[in-house]
Amino acid sequence: MSFNYTEDTSPTLADWESILNAFNCNITEDEVWEVARQYNDVPHFGNIYQELILEALKQLFWRLVELDEGEIDINISYDINAISTHFYIEGDFICSKSDFLNKVDSIKTMYH
Repeated sequence: MSFNYTEDTSPTLADWESILNAFNCNITEDEVWEVARQYNDVPHFGNIYQELILEALKQLFWRLVELDEGEIDINISYDINAISTHFYIEGDFICSKSDFLNKVDSIKTMYH
């Protein structure tokens, strides 16, 4: 059974997906279901999908800056609430591939 995970999600979700796709990182339906099965009540599948996407972006960031998480003090955060979901690096809203890569470049320049 397949679900449309993008209903009631951030308008920026497609941009976040494109960042991951550019680096061959994808979230599978099985990963979403693995999380969903942990709930007693039917969860918001879009929120699960968005959390998996944003966690993958966070891990991709650390990989691209060639540092381990916690090695330097970089604030990466996100808020997940259906359509009102946001992803931030150092307080900047990341809403495009260029935003993401510019932040990667600036951090790499600063710490390498």
